[in-house]
Amino acid sequence: MKQKLLIVLLIVILGLALETLTSLGPPPQIIEAPVETHREITARPPAPDFTFTTLEKQNRTLAEFRGKTVILNFWATWCAPCLREFPTLLELAEKHADDTVLLAISVDENPAQIDPFLKRFDETARSRLKRPNVVIAIDPQRKVVQDLFGTTMFPETFIIGPDMTIRHKIVGEIEWESQELQTLISQPDTTKNKPE
Repeated sequence: MKQKLLIVLLIVILGLALETLTSLGPPPQIIEAPVETHREITARPPAPDFTFTTLEKQNRTLAEFRGKTVILNFWATWCAPCLREFPTLLELAEKHADDTVLLAISVDENPAQIDPFLKRFDETARSRLKRPNVVIAIDPQRKVVQDLFGTTMFPETFIIGPDMTIRHKIVGEIEWESQELQTLISQPDTTKNKPE
């Protein structure tokens, strides 16, 4: 009798422990993306224009960046690959400051979590956050992230050309320092030279 009671008690404790552990993870239906899946979008659909709110509580639009390449990065503070990838995104934005904008949109429900996340970076990365071509925004209701772009795994990045067409989609953490991606970011806007 004591053994059966002990087994039942052990099962209840394990169930409670499992429930507690799963409640500490990311929100349901949102998972971290696998490491790097990269694909070129050959059809080049127009990026949907949208309004977003910066950390400074300013409302801005994607259309403001027409004429520049936009690295549209969706991330979250609880996403370990996002933490690893973010400093290299900032370095890339610094290298291409004249013709590129890094628009990093967090899906965190509590914007107060973002500042501690950003403070985890070294001094060099934190100084890059202040560059005019780096824009940190929030989308706690996921109206842009999920409703417009269908993103449910993080990080996920879209490269939008100067003509506001989606050129590439990258799912997962990626090495932004690679020569392939440096070339991808600095690709000229071929639509300017096409005859009408």
